[in-house]
Amino acid sequence: MSDASLSAFLGSTQVSSLKHVTGTILQICVADDRLDDALLKLQDNNIHSLPCWDKEKGEYCGILSVLDIASFFAHKCNKDVSSEKMEAFTVRDVLKWRAGEYFLPVPEDTSVKDAITILFNLHRVPLVNPETNTLTGMLSQSDLVRYVASLPADFENWEALKKKTLEELGLVRGESDTCQVKSSQTVQEALKVLSDRNINAVAVTDADGTLLQDFSAANLRKISLIIPSSCQKLFEPVGDLMATAEPIPAAPPTATLAEILALLSTSGVYRIWIINSEGKPSSVVTLTDILHLIQGLVDEP
Repeated sequence: MSDASLSAFLGSTQVSSLKHVTGTILQICVADDRLDDALLKLQDNNIHSLPCWDKEKGEYCGILSVLDIASFFAHKCNKDVSSEKMEAFTVRDVLKWRAGEYFLPVPEDTSVKDAITILFNLHRVPLVNPETNTLTGMLSQSDLVRYVASLPADFENWEALKKKTLEELGLVRGESDTCQVKSSQTVQEALKVLSDRNINAVAVTDADGTLLQDFSAANLRKISLIIPSSCQKLFEPVGDLMATAEPIPAAPPTATLAEILALLSTSGVYRIWIINSEGKPSSVVTLTDILHLIQGLVDEP
């Protein structure tokens, strides 16, 4: 089938039909919740973010992520911060600090085609029932990429695209395109790089620049930064924090898009680091990159 067929198919498929996107219990937090309670909810449910409810206004006021919490403490805390001050911070404090936050729910009957465009610059969005105006789930970039990757081999140009290498697709952009920190730098320094660059992961390298790990929100879920003893981890080397982390998948520039999609599917990660013959990161393929490739096919005349 042609890409016109792919466009029509994705345009007629609602995001509510994607597996695990709706129908599960949606976790939320309240703006006046303590941050340790919000972080515990994120950890216990193995999720990255929570819709935030403002009881005073009777409306949702934003989305709180693990990375928001960690970045907040990376900028606010120092070694002399008191435990009382740490424990007094609330979700609202983070939302106020992260100025410009918005809450943009997407109707659950939105098509996959339209959702791909919506999530170019957003990692996940809440879904809402358009009739009752109630939240019904969360939709992420990962949901969309894994759905399209799982489609049967009925769309010829999509199948042809998957056979191309990362180099052929222009996804190997060079070392200057990758954000890196040395394993000897502190967790706080790594968090500030994420926050200042508005990105979700950095490559962690050794002194010679060889890729060791990546540092991302998924790692931060495992640390309760609100507990004073854990807060001190902010001032420890990021390499120590990552010492027990699972090995991350990486690929050479000659890997095909199909191989990258398989790695994303089997490993559960959100990006694949591209390494050169010396094991140094030369680029990174993100879910946003893949959504742009899909959109390029769908939009072709």
